[in-house]
Amino acid sequence: MRAMPRTKNSVPDWVVVGTLFRQVVATLDAFALCLENGAVDAAHVHARGLFEARLFLEWVLTKGKERWGRQLYVATLREKLSWANRIVLGTSENAGYVEAWMESYGKAPPSSPAIEAQAKKSVAEINALLDSPPYREINRWFEKHAKPGRETDWYRPGDGAPTSIWAMARALKRRPDYLLYKHLSGYVHGDNVSTHSRVLAGGMITVEPIRSVEHLIAVFPYTSRWAADAFRQVLQEYRGGELPEYRALYEKQWMPRFELPQVIVNTSWVAF
Repeated sequence: MRAMPRTKNSVPDWVVVGTLFRQVVATLDAFALCLENGAVDAAHVHARGLFEARLFLEWVLTKGKERWGRQLYVATLREKLSWANRIVLGTSENAGYVEAWMESYGKAPPSSPAIEAQAKKSVAEINALLDSPPYREINRWFEKHAKPGRETDWYRPGDGAPTSIWAMARALKRRPDYLLYKHLSGYVHGDNVSTHSRVLAGGMITVEPIRSVEHLIAVFPYTSRWAADAFRQVLQEYRGGELPEYRALYEKQWMPRFELPQVIVNTSWVAF
């Protein structure tokens, strides 16, 4: 809240504080709620979201918020444009939407002249904004990367753009953090067998509990440090005078809490 007044009449600052930093705080909140209820595996999902938000925040502030903050905003506008066009008859987005609806439900989607009229109004407003001087050139970058029915990631278009999350992490010298991010991805996508099951001695196969505190000591310290670093970056950008107080608070109160005691979980298994 203390940083928000600095965002007045500035889209890039609004994107930094009201979008990326808010995402950091929201994912940290969800992370904490999961931990409070013993759902440590589920907390990994929010830890991954926090990593991305913190990485994007650092990229925008390091590489230039005037360009990258606007680029993220343009990507959002284009996504909204795509959604609005799904309702407008005769657009390629509407054709794809109707086809998908027919495939799923065996009939055409419901239509409404009033809703289509509102969608057309939204399309006109968004197109006018995208064609305005602050966003026109960036929108052209997106047009070059666009594929039928799919928008590109917000950070890919334009000169000096990273080609992936990995490339962004490498450019920011965050490769060790990226390795943790890859580990967290297994909890998000569900495609890592070891996060769900394990093979014990004698060939016994187990399914892990839905809620357990077993991995708390692994996920808590680095996720907390990511959040603390995001707070530091925003303070440095918008309220630099508070940095000495923040550093003192971090060193005296926060850092000692990042070192958790070893947790030993005694689990009883049910055989089927």
